[in-house]
Amino acid sequence: MVMLKKRPAFGSRVHVNDSRAIGGATRATPRTGREHMIGWRHMRRSRIASLFAILAIGAFSLPLLASTTAAVAASPRTSPQPSTSQSSPCSSPTSADPSGIPMPTTSPTGWNLVFSDDFTTNVAAGSWPGSAYSAKWTSYTPPETDTSGAGSYETTNVSVSNGCLILHLGTVGNTVQVAGPVPILPGKGAWVGQTYGMYSVCFRADAGLTGFKTAWLLWPDSNIWADGEIDFPEADLGGTMNAYDHEIGNPSVNAFAVQNTDATYTSWHVATIKWTAAGVTFILDGKAIGTSAMSPSVPMHWVLQTETDGGAPAASVAGNVYIAWVAIYTPAS
Repeated sequence: MVMLKKRPAFGSRVHVNDSRAIGGATRATPRTGREHMIGWRHMRRSRIASLFAILAIGAFSLPLLASTTAAVAASPRTSPQPSTSQSSPCSSPTSADPSGIPMPTTSPTGWNLVFSDDFTTNVAAGSWPGSAYSAKWTSYTPPETDTSGAGSYETTNVSVSNGCLILHLGTVGNTVQVAGPVPILPGKGAWVGQTYGMYSVCFRADAGLTGFKTAWLLWPDSNIWADGEIDFPEADLGGTMNAYDHEIGNPSVNAFAVQNTDATYTSWHVATIKWTAAGVTFILDGKAIGTSAMSPSVPMHWVLQTETDGGAPAASVAGNVYIAWVAIYTPAS
């Protein structure tokens, strides 16, 4: 499907995807395809980001899957299932640990845990991030719109309750509300990332959210798309999760893709992007599902971009995405 990345100063570009099976994953070849919007916020933040024009593209070797973090690998392949009730999914099995999957608290070999959040302080809708989270989180805000242009990035639909960050998706009046929370790394400003890292998120979504999607991604601080883009998980919330690593220098083509994972959003999952100089590994519930040899070499920041999937969903479609915890690591020196 065709989606556009909105860049008000430069117009729009078409993001191209096609897939052919390669070793259990997929590799992209040109045709009309999908694309994320990275909103006006990146344009406004570009003046605080360093510009990187040199792309370091080497002959990378694939990292050993055995080096996958102990913290993530400890997550079971089949995650515990919470209550199916949409009214209180973050109070099961316990309010302190709603997913049943504990947040990592230690640094595995080769990595330093630099950021984590399991959302222990409640924040009412309309108050996000509030004093409890303003030092650790920022967000896309109006008038920014999403990839399709149908969704408005809001914060009034973001809250914290019973140990979960809750993103409410739906139509209020004439506004299709979506959300894009962004963690702030310690000692860095908003929209400032790092070169290489590991990013884990424990999450699930209500059923019936077809027409909304996740496009959770690493995006270059330079705001130069050709510097790279890494997406996981990306898919319609009514479907199964995919992962993408874009071609450096030609980002309208995917260098690598994992599609049709069979993992649906209505169960708890842990998705991890492991980004090193050697490549990018996608890990789902402790199991590596694919590794790309193409690795961006510039600072990138993580965005939990949650949006419409190609256009406005039916007005009756509404529900929540629940994030139980996030963890970010930097390579050990």
